[in-house]
Amino acid sequence: TDLEEERIKQKIAGRTTKEKCRIYLLRIILNVFVVGVLAACFYSIYVATIFSQEAQMKSIKVNFIVDLIYEYLPSVVITLANFITPLLFSVIINYEDYSPAFEIRFTLMRCSWTFMY
Repeated sequence: TDLEEERIKQKIAGRTTKEKCRIYLLRIILNVFVVGVLAACFYSIYVATIFSQEAQMKSIKVNFIVDLIYEYLPSVVITLANFITPLLFSVIINYEDYSPAFEIRFTLMRCSWTFMY
């Protein structure tokens, strides 16, 4: 790990201004995308919860399976978000050209935002 960190530091030191600008622009774009993914997760949970509550308030019973889906819809959406977003974040981090130690910390930080809801 130390050898890899040293190799990365040498690579960073040898970057031109154009390469630095490209990397920073890419990082900004990918971080905006990550914020968008997190916002979409929060919004989908909100919509699923509102839909589930409204369906339960209408005391019309369709059938057992549909009622069960309505009841557990927020939990299903949360589970899907907790499954998909860490996979997506681990793919995104590969394009941002961070050091291995920082990649781990940054991925954990992004995923912790996913798990907070």
